[in-house]
Amino acid sequence: MKLLIAIIMMLTAVAASADTGSAKKKKGKTVEIYGHAYDAFTKGKLAPFITLMGSDSTVIDTVTCYASETRSFSWYNFIVPRIEAKYILKATLEGYEDCYVDYELKDMGRKYQMEIPRILMKRKDDEGMRNIDLEGVVVTGTRVQIAYKGDTVVYDAAAFNLPEGSMLDGLIRQMPGAEIKDNGDIYVNGKKIDNLLLNGKDFFKGDNKMMLDNLPYFTVKDVRVYHKTSEKSELAGREIEKKDYVMDVSLKREYARGYIVNSEMGAGTEERWMGRAFGLYYDDHTRVSAFVNMNNVNEDRRPGGDGEWKPSDMPRGLLATRQTGISLNTEDKDKSVNENMNVSLTWKDADNVMNRMSETFATEGNIYKGSSSASRSRNFNFNISNGLFLKKAGLRLYTVVYGGSSREESSQRDSTSGTQDMNSINRLGRSKNRHVSISQDLYWFKELKWGDCLSFNLSGYYFHGKPNETYGSSNIFYSAAGESDKRNTFSEAVSDKYSYYGEAEYTFVLPSRWRMGSGLSYRQEYGRDRNSHYRLDLLGDDRYEEQWLLPSTHDSLMSVLDAGNSRFVSTMERDFRAVLRLSRNSDNGTVNITIPVKRTDERMHYMRMALDTVAQRSYTAFEPYASIYTYGKNPISLRYDLDVFQPDFLNLMPSTDDRNPLSVRLSNPSLKRRTRHKGSGQMTFTNDSTGASFYVGFDFLFLHNAWGTRTTYNSFTGAYTYMTDNVNGCWSGSLKGGWQCPLDSRKRFRIDFSGSVKYERSVDFGVAYDTDADVLSKVTNIYTRLNGKLSYRRGLFSAALVSKLVMRNSRGNLDNMYGIDTYDYQYGGNIQYTVPGTGICLATDINMFSRRGYSSGKMNTDDIVWNAQLTRSFFKGCLTAKLQMFDLLHQLSNVRYVINAQGRTETLYNCIPRYIMLTAAYKLVKKPKKK
Repeated sequence: MKLLIAIIMMLTAVAASADTGSAKKKKGKTVEIYGHAYDAFTKGKLAPFITLMGSDSTVIDTVTCYASETRSFSWYNFIVPRIEAKYILKATLEGYEDCYVDYELKDMGRKYQMEIPRILMKRKDDEGMRNIDLEGVVVTGTRVQIAYKGDTVVYDAAAFNLPEGSMLDGLIRQMPGAEIKDNGDIYVNGKKIDNLLLNGKDFFKGDNKMMLDNLPYFTVKDVRVYHKTSEKSELAGREIEKKDYVMDVSLKREYARGYIVNSEMGAGTEERWMGRAFGLYYDDHTRVSAFVNMNNVNEDRRPGGDGEWKPSDMPRGLLATRQTGISLNTEDKDKSVNENMNVSLTWKDADNVMNRMSETFATEGNIYKGSSSASRSRNFNFNISNGLFLKKAGLRLYTVVYGGSSREESSQRDSTSGTQDMNSINRLGRSKNRHVSISQDLYWFKELKWGDCLSFNLSGYYFHGKPNETYGSSNIFYSAAGESDKRNTFSEAVSDKYSYYGEAEYTFVLPSRWRMGSGLSYRQEYGRDRNSHYRLDLLGDDRYEEQWLLPSTHDSLMSVLDAGNSRFVSTMERDFRAVLRLSRNSDNGTVNITIPVKRTDERMHYMRMALDTVAQRSYTAFEPYASIYTYGKNPISLRYDLDVFQPDFLNLMPSTDDRNPLSVRLSNPSLKRRTRHKGSGQMTFTNDSTGASFYVGFDFLFLHNAWGTRTTYNSFTGAYTYMTDNVNGCWSGSLKGGWQCPLDSRKRFRIDFSGSVKYERSVDFGVAYDTDADVLSKVTNIYTRLNGKLSYRRGLFSAALVSKLVMRNSRGNLDNMYGIDTYDYQYGGNIQYTVPGTGICLATDINMFSRRGYSSGKMNTDDIVWNAQLTRSFFKGCLTAKLQMFDLLHQLSNVRYVINAQGRTETLYNCIPRYIMLTAAYKLVKKPKKK
């Protein structure tokens, strides 16, 4: 609590000092009046010269309207005395008739901003066909890869050397300071991008890979990174909450109207294949796109990159994906109504093989386990979302329908040993499930006449999981006793859930742009789960052994019900929440201090074996939040969260899960709640004249009453018994930073360096032999990461030298845990060059990946990975042939390494084999006719 109070006082002091500085500049009470300017016919944004005059036409002030390059609006403002008055605004712009707007300032209440009616300008007759919504600039000389315009980072797509046929992901991977994770998350200067936009609008929101994998690079004009006004702030007409950190992909002007079609097909060795097609129609107010993507390469990285091919980053297993989708975004000419709909269908066929070695730290000698598994799964998912945005009504509606099904077959072999061999086990499994969910969210905002605000939020959710069926067959051999335990099982799970939520908040307008909001909310959630487990081996019929068959009658099935591991649960949860929020939002930054108090009442009907009971519990949670963000040229962010996690009510009920006799799980009715303190901060500095940027940041995490695992090991059978219990002493902290800048005046050479150091203190219960002894295992981990890149670019030639280092240093308090120091390092480079006169583009990368310090000698390796690609376009760029060669030296593998207070694990997964693939890509561009 002292930490929370200190952080809140610090943030308040920072904000107060900023207010004091600004207050000194103002004399008397003022109010901001602002407005927008558009073409009267097309409603396109304009940037006219605005003159503010009094009612007697006396000039008071002038300003040029700002037309956003990344968003579809323009904006201007004036600061005037806070008194009722009449004004005349005059707008002038070449090619347009002068426009006059009368405005009366009144009914201000406590408002600090007042909106002027839109300025709608008419074109002059002789300029009717002039293009007025210019979005490009004339560039002479060498193109600059990265530029800073206020709080916006601009990457010029034409300044990067990419092979023909590249997609958006290839461009972003080359951008200085940018990084794409395997799941599609994007980071710029160490900070995660909240949304990936296309021309300022959502495109399959929440799934970046849709655009990364399917938007052709040749359509992109530039990529901009900035802080974007949220939808709620757009409804309010001013900043009322933190802006989103977005990456906005702007299309070239020739693709702003018309349509494009881009397709590619290819086949290769090792039975590799791929195919995709992408279509986009775009005009001033509507965008429609559709795509199809199919491949079995489980890979989206390209030759000529920075060596992201290191084994620890390889995707797991073999994966064939088939995906299709459509996206629609449209708005009216007044930009007051916006509709955004996305539909996607995905089929995945995964083939995974895993080999694992683990060492568990124990009081009387470490325990070793080896395992191998193979699985084949087929999944289908669909996602339908629709967002309706009504600005004049202050209303936002968002609907999501999600569902799918899956089937999986698996096999597994395990063995456990300590001072001697304990057991071995063979397992076979088969499962299938189906599920569907629907959610609806409604948000309404209303600004009252005197400046205060009122908002409502209503949402609902429903989930239904059809019978999830799982068959399993296992054979355990106990070495010491020389006995076997063979089981054949069937499990069935059915679940239903619904919830609804309502919130009302009233916000008071305070001086100096401060706001104080108070809100009340209510949430109700009901869930019902039935889990039934059956021992088919007890039927005494060989037909049910590994044949995935069920008895023909219900009575026969019920006769082998494993009552001790079957249960029926229904829960009702009600939350009452009150919140007090103090905030200050402007174009330059946001301060937010949120103090919520939540009261939760839970009721559960629980049935298991002879136990049929109704349990209840209630608790109160205090989870404050404080943050400060600035959006200027050198942005700063500070954030602190206090989160309280209650144990799952179901896990507090007395139970023993022994479906797997080698892994028995006990409940713990005495388990306490877990409290997490989490904070972060980052500062970024940019220099427009040199094109350099630097960032530094920190993170910390502290857990009170963390959830550890008490583990007892049976030295005779090799079986484990687990129970979750509270433990203290877990915390972590990290420092990170990065620097990138050009090294010469022509900006041909560029250096990019980043690194981080993380200290992690992990505490858990040590594994005890044949006893419940309370032994704590304390492990200290230090993770160090360093990345360096030196790149050169001139004309059609680009090259880079890359180096990376990851160090893990671990020490523990147990006598049988020795120090562990592992090092993964990489060095290499890449080249891209288009041969003059031939049109042939060569892209290649070669990197050495080395590992040291692992317990298994097989993992201390040196792997040199070489990839190459040749590209050639024909028929004025309409047809592109591409020859891709992956892992030419056959060195790729996939290894994961994890160490914590319980032990360490080294895992090897299968991955795609080396292959050569030949593809052909075709593009068709249709532009509107010039009038």
